[in-house]
Amino acid sequence: MSEILNRDINEIVELWEIEHEQLQILGRQIIRKYTEGDIEAVRRTLEAFELLIKKHFKSEYLTLMEISRHSDALDEMTREAVATFRESFQGMQREILKTLLHYNHRGQDLDEAFFQTFSTILQQLEERVRFEESNLYRLLRQQ
Repeated sequence: MSEILNRDINEIVELWEIEHEQLQILGRQIIRKYTEGDIEAVRRTLEAFELLIKKHFKSEYLTLMEISRHSDALDEMTREAVATFRESFQGMQREILKTLLHYNHRGQDLDEAFFQTFSTILQQLEERVRFEESNLYRLLRQQ
């Protein structure tokens, strides 16, 4: 497809799926450690979650942007899926990053509001992962 995609797209998608799994594991650890009252472990795990999700968002964004630039190499269904994904996920990405900024970098207490917000974000993220993997990633692998 292009220079940036010299690695096989299947390898890239496989890496993204591994990152999805790691993010979900970290997210569930955050919830578990919060319910156990281990706030220091929550903070450490939240930092790891933030580092990984930023890396993942950047990789997806740059790769899909490059794919879009060379969309003539894609079939119509995949081209539309890439465009839809890029447009539809921006709001969720901003909300996740805003929440992480609020709790990781502004010294906010990890209180019940944090727990509710993070639980909701994790649920939405898990739904989004299922959607990506069963739709967009499947199409990308077929290219």
